Amino acid sequence: MNTTNNLGLAESYYTAMLAKDFDKMAGYLHENVHFIGLFSPNLIRACW
Repeated sequence: MNTTNNLGLAESYYTAMLAKDFDKMAGYLHENVHFIGLFSPNLIRACW
């Protein structure tokens, strides 16, 4: 993997983030990475 390819992947990830396309964002993450947002059911359960 080269620097240009890494830059393209990062740009694509953040473009998906700006578009709030979370399914597309998930496609750029490793299968063992889990996104936990502020209103994630797991986080809400942990707070209570």
